[in-house]
Amino acid sequence: MMKAWRQGYEAVAGSEVEKRRSWKATRMVATTTLAAVAVVILWYASGPKIMSGRREATTVSSSVSSKPNIVHIIFDDVGFNDLWESSDLEPARAVPNMTFLATRGVVLSNYYGQSYCTPARAALLTGKFPHKLGFAGADVRGGVTEVLALDNYSIPLGHALVPEVLKTKGYSTHGIGKWNVGHCNEAYLPWNRGFDTFLGYFSDGIDYVSHRADSIAAPRSGKGYIPIGNGTEFELLDLQFYEDPDEFEWTTAVEEHGGTYTSTLFAGEAARRIRGARGPAYVWLGYHGMHDNEGVANFNGTDDAYWDACNASATRCAFGKGLREIDDGVGAILGELRGKNTDFVMVLHSDNGGYPCGAHCSGNNYPLRGLKFFDFEGAVRVPALIYSNLFLPASGTYYAGLMHHVDWLATFASIAGGVLGDDDFDSVDHWEEIRRVARGEVLESNYKLRSEIVFSVDSKHASVRKYQYKLLLRRSYSGWYPPLEKNKSYDSCSAPSNDDYIFDLDNDPEEQENLWDHPKYANVKADLVQWAQDLYAREYFHLPLPRSDQLTSEIADAIYASTNNHSDWKVLVPWGCHLLYREKNIDI
Repeated sequence: MMKAWRQGYEAVAGSEVEKRRSWKATRMVATTTLAAVAVVILWYASGPKIMSGRREATTVSSSVSSKPNIVHIIFDDVGFNDLWESSDLEPARAVPNMTFLATRGVVLSNYYGQSYCTPARAALLTGKFPHKLGFAGADVRGGVTEVLALDNYSIPLGHALVPEVLKTKGYSTHGIGKWNVGHCNEAYLPWNRGFDTFLGYFSDGIDYVSHRADSIAAPRSGKGYIPIGNGTEFELLDLQFYEDPDEFEWTTAVEEHGGTYTSTLFAGEAARRIRGARGPAYVWLGYHGMHDNEGVANFNGTDDAYWDACNASATRCAFGKGLREIDDGVGAILGELRGKNTDFVMVLHSDNGGYPCGAHCSGNNYPLRGLKFFDFEGAVRVPALIYSNLFLPASGTYYAGLMHHVDWLATFASIAGGVLGDDDFDSVDHWEEIRRVARGEVLESNYKLRSEIVFSVDSKHASVRKYQYKLLLRRSYSGWYPPLEKNKSYDSCSAPSNDDYIFDLDNDPEEQENLWDHPKYANVKADLVQWAQDLYAREYFHLPLPRSDQLTSEIADAIYASTNNHSDWKVLVPWGCHLLYREKNIDI
């Protein structure tokens, strides 16, 4: 029986949902109108520099006559206040192409990811919440299950990933950019998990230009260096290219692309794969930007003089400069899609919220609460949109249905003409509802398709949402981080604690009022806590392998031996860790 505290939410009339459109959608209308007008004016004044090709239809197709190309673009650590709705970066300068797409496509105004990188990608690739995969990690206080350069685990084999599913529907599949879900065994590598080709890196982050791995879980004398491995210290680089197994070499990407700025490199590869596709293609573009790494501003880009003199903190200006390079790539990719005269679906979103306290660049989530790693809204509610020639409304449209990373697997399968057959998937197909909204129809309820999200559960902690209520159990405190002006800094970026929270996100999206001790919400609290405990007991996957800090010498020796033709640098390669398995079903 439906709990009394959530009765009525499934039956909310569509007209009422529209009257109280999501807070983000309302805010976006106010903050992006002038930017959108500026983009359109600049667009028509200068001509279509990159969005060339045939003119697209201005009505929604009633059916998908052929399988469209799917381009899936994931930004790294780009926050709620960073793109077309940014209050401080001037969208017309930082993201003119994405602002244009937001005014012509469908903005996903109630979209959620995870609070940091590996769980986000695990959810995206598998269509399953991360606690089922071994990536449920707690917040900073409890440690995180992030795959660093030398970490010893991955998504267990047997979970069907997006590229595997789409290959069964006739798609070519191309992985580009950040992998970050495990590489310690060759069986875990992207080209052995569904991607036909790959150009990218395995770990959490690299230098934007040198491609040196930035987080090595081993004793080291310098960042990105391992002082072990046949007694010799070496620099560890992380960039790989795979296309033809007969010609594959671990050092090819480093030798051919060393010194190339990652955002430029990856956008160029995506455009090349789209251009060369001879049938429906799925392109996963996991941008490096805007992860907080060295070299983020070490390139000659668009409008450099403006970003060098911008009236914000140095790290925020660097963030804006890097975003513009990403946006230029998005525009080039869109130009390739339109030039092919074939149907396409283009999805853009961040993996998790921004990190305002970055050393090299800083994202922003304001007015949402919190930052990357902490499960407040600033870490998990992220910008997202979908743009396609299959629906082009006269002006920007908002889809306010509750949606999460896990939902792309079912949605893409639907676009490709399939239905998921694995009962363990958490993925929900939003495709038809998004198309209905694009046609101007009314969404009956924000919770029509999804009413629950499991961000994280383990034996001590939980971050879950059911309808509008969100539980954070034994989580560290995080506050609000408005954009900084030049020469300013935040007083604190973390406050380890052990606190409990309940928020009503429909009425308090900024998480200002904690309802944990409010007697009116006692039943809500009891239901959410019990649900989290049941999820842990029923579904939690316990990683049986040790972390890499117990295996550093073994791993370093294996890496050293694999690329020992270079004495001063090595490439990150698998070292043969034990494999994890799960029975697979990709009957779609």
